[in-house]
Amino acid sequence: TGGGPAENARVQLLRTVIAGRRRQAMVVRTFYANDRGDFRFAHLPAGTYHLAADGRPWEESISINRSEPRTFPRVYFPSATAARGAAGIVLGEGDEFTANLTLTAAPAFPARLRLTGDVPPRASYMLRAETFDGTMAMLDNGTIYNGEAHLNSVSPGTYEVIVSGEKNGRAYFGSAKVELGRSAEPVSIGMTPIAKVAGDLQCDGKPGVTDGHVMVVLYDHRAAHTVSPSGSGRFELPGVPPGRYTVTTFGESACYFHRVTHGGKPLPDHAVTVAAEDLANLTLEMRADGARLRGRVLQGDKGVPGKRVMLLPASGPIGPSEVRPYVSDSDGSFSFAHIRPGEYRLLSLASWEIEFSDPKVMAPFLEKGIPVTLPPNGDIRADLPLQP
Repeated sequence: TGGGPAENARVQLLRTVIAGRRRQAMVVRTFYANDRGDFRFAHLPAGTYHLAADGRPWEESISINRSEPRTFPRVYFPSATAARGAAGIVLGEGDEFTANLTLTAAPAFPARLRLTGDVPPRASYMLRAETFDGTMAMLDNGTIYNGEAHLNSVSPGTYEVIVSGEKNGRAYFGSAKVELGRSAEPVSIGMTPIAKVAGDLQCDGKPGVTDGHVMVVLYDHRAAHTVSPSGSGRFELPGVPPGRYTVTTFGESACYFHRVTHGGKPLPDHAVTVAAEDLANLTLEMRADGARLRGRVLQGDKGVPGKRVMLLPASGPIGPSEVRPYVSDSDGSFSFAHIRPGEYRLLSLASWEIEFSDPKVMAPFLEKGIPVTLPPNGDIRADLPLQP
């Protein structure tokens, strides 16, 4: 800031992680600089990080109705104003790194959001923006009361605004890509009622799952919506934004997910399209003729403990319920139970942080895996030899 400290500037530490089986950037820590402009992030695991900072000059926080409001536009380390220009900071175990960021005040307006349509009295908002790796990350969130919010800490820029709330027992949703902080005029976000998705879960034609615990999952590239069905298998997701979702189950049970039907007809790719109207009477069919796979991780003829073992479908999309990790036991043994019959690949991985949803990423891993065929009710044994 021209040599002076940027007191109370917001500093965010970002890292690329695997979330929802996809690679994306996330804000992992936030720190507000002290009166000397200092910030510190401690006890970080080894990895590659990125830094970003923004905020308001301290005099703005004590002034009212300034004729020329100013802000600190967002800056990425070392000195980039665009996210794609950010440089990564690679930290090993025990490393220390000093990173200085220079903020320059510029004219700006406090960002204002105004909800239109059928407005909930209280709503939650989330601001997402493109980050250094091209993915969208949540940079800010908060609450909107009575349809309007003033976001004084938001740096000018392009954001995706996502708003959700409830009114009279009905869920509402709104989203838009907007420019914030460049005009005194409020940005309008239209709110519309969103659908309720409901149905029944059954195993071999019987309602519910009596053993274990199963979650119903609807997911797309943005988020996953989950709910626990009742003992009778009935489930209801009260507010699902419009979009196309894949349906599956997740959890421990003697039954595996088979398919989803609507009106008695199987839905291709286990996918449903959610619009504004409620989507009812889905049936999630599970089966109890799953297979079991047992074996050992071997180095020569000796079992190897502590190895990450993965059983994955040989082809097709890999859904949340099909990512099965296991860490080999003290004698190198592993076991997978209640698996959908089919063709699989058995492999050992150096890390769980892999984009399982991306076929291009997974192809090299699957090619190296050991082919395994699992028949209905099968009890198969297959060892996993490690490469020297």
